[in-house]
Amino acid sequence: PQNPKTPYILKFEFLINNFLNINKRMGGAESKMIGELLDAILCGREGKVARLLKKEPKLAMCEFYGGVTNPVCRATYLGHRNIVSLLLKYGADVNK
Repeated sequence: PQNPKTPYILKFEFLINNFLNINKRMGGAESKMIGELLDAILCGREGKVARLLKKEPKLAMCEFYGGVTNPVCRATYLGHRNIVSLLLKYGADVNK
């Protein structure tokens, strides 16, 4: 029988499972900060990104979605130039 799930549901399940696996590996607090950083980047909240990076600079080099992307890639894709500059200031690697 065919899988009744649409590609969107399968992708969503993949992302949630990766998030849960990251949460187990890193611990709840760091994982929460990564989630907050992703949300701030997606919403273009430069101030929030700056506060998170000031508190935890290594967030600039974290991975999203199980390593599929990272903060500087997301910010670049979304056209958030000031956020990209902030991430680079805190050591984000554009070649990662």
